[in-house]
Amino acid sequence: MKCKISFPVILYLIFLTSCEKNALTNIDLGSGTNSYELVIEGGINTLQQDQFIRLTKPAVLPNQVPQPISQAVLLVNDGSQDIPFKETLVPGVYTARFFNNANYNHVYTLKVTLNNKQFVAFDTLKIARPIEAHYLPLTTTLLNDGQVRLSIPKHSFGVAIPQQWLIIYKGMAAWQPQEFDTKFSYSYSHVFGSPNALYPLIQESRIIDLNLNDSITVYKFSLSNNHSRFLYNIFQETDWKGLFSTTPGKITGNVTGNAVGYFYADDVIMKKFLVKDIIY
Repeated sequence: MKCKISFPVILYLIFLTSCEKNALTNIDLGSGTNSYELVIEGGINTLQQDQFIRLTKPAVLPNQVPQPISQAVLLVNDGSQDIPFKETLVPGVYTARFFNNANYNHVYTLKVTLNNKQFVAFDTLKIARPIEAHYLPLTTTLLNDGQVRLSIPKHSFGVAIPQQWLIIYKGMAAWQPQEFDTKFSYSYSHVFGSPNALYPLIQESRIIDLNLNDSITVYKFSLSNNHSRFLYNIFQETDWKGLFSTTPGKITGNVTGNAVGYFYADDVIMKKFLVKDIIY
């Protein structure tokens, strides 16, 4: 009697015989090759006149934390003039007041001077469409006890216009652009498709049960095409990365020079709804 061995089994046996414990334990992964001078966070929004930008020195080891960068010179051009930023009482956080913070379809340009080096970033301010009750990134289910269950997926795909959302309810803090270390539960609408066929199995959603007369506050953020692409690339290395994913890629922001991060210009609108008015 002949014994037939399939080709995949042969490959598996070759793999087993070629792997030795000593060879695996002696692998030197080395250290990261990217060493950036600063990280830029924050930008311009239309919801309020006070704007905030944070500069930090990135951490490169697991036990390190980003260090604030002080004494940098920050200027943002609003399309007509350069607005200087000054450092707040929080080290590394800079602020300025903008009276021309709604220059739609035009570019806002950030210039940072640090240690005789200049870093430049820019973003285009897109207008956000009005928030409508029948077009929110959530689903509602009326429960037997009279409550309403809200399911808010973190990501949705294939929309016509990229958008970022924040839906808050009782007990949650309002959005504040200067709260860089506060974890806000944003949702994202991507013009791109789902990153892989397995993604629907690992969809992350918030589930909230509220009363009919409870209220929610919805923030809607416009995103430029570059900002949307930057966020999508980040999620490919975080939210959608699986066991068989490839080596992490280099995520490029909109800052020139040896720096990372994204300086944004977002139109931000806010609207409150009663839960009973969003059931559909």
